[in-house]
Amino acid sequence: MTDFEMRMLAFRQGQDDGFHDIILIDILTEAISFASNDKEYQMAYGLRGTVYERMGEKSNAVSDYKKAADYGSDAALECLGRLGINYTPQRPAPSGGSTPVKPAAPSSPVPSKQTVPIASSYTPPVKTSPEIKFNGVYASHNFEGLAVSAYIRFYEDKTVIITYSKKTAAQIKKEFDKKKKYIAIGTNYTIKGNEIRYQAKYDDGVSDYIGTITGDQILFNVTGCRIRKSEVYVFTAW
Repeated sequence: MTDFEMRMLAFRQGQDDGFHDIILIDILTEAISFASNDKEYQMAYGLRGTVYERMGEKSNAVSDYKKAADYGSDAALECLGRLGINYTPQRPAPSGGSTPVKPAAPSSPVPSKQTVPIASSYTPPVKTSPEIKFNGVYASHNFEGLAVSAYIRFYEDKTVIITYSKKTAAQIKKEFDKKKKYIAIGTNYTIKGNEIRYQAKYDDGVSDYIGTITGDQILFNVTGCRIRKSEVYVFTAW
């Protein structure tokens, strides 16, 4: 797992644990410093803009949305449009020229009880040989803040089934059926190193899934018709 991926995982876990928004901003600022490609800059700047907007810091949110848009994020442009801003992306300077400007520290003071940087307290999962497990499902609970879980099941024939439910993993076991049309199905997933990729077809389009396998967890970056964000899925055996 790269330094960038570790920060993104820490961000997701921090969200789940209810960390203060300023701490989440710090994590994303570190993630930006470790970003190495357009998609990583899109993700980190876009997420940080979302947190700034939630905090009521519109100017910082707009600045980050613009940076994400500069790196090719259509979602960031949609956010700017929602805020009433018409923006034309400007391609950042190539790596051989000036590097993207690192963001300034948040203007809001950090509460004293939260002064310990998350990077020093976060312990990444122990790395194991990457492998996909077939005797259960990978689950993301409270998916996108909703009272539902997202479930992903892999099959040895390279089929992937994605579905959403309020039921537990054990309760939903019998509902996985490749013949059902209402469930999103992906095919021919590929694994290279600890990275897994595949496409899933929904009724309203196609989503691309790119994941990083770490033990019993997969950190997925999903783009397409459904969402434009990252989610951590944890394996549950049947």
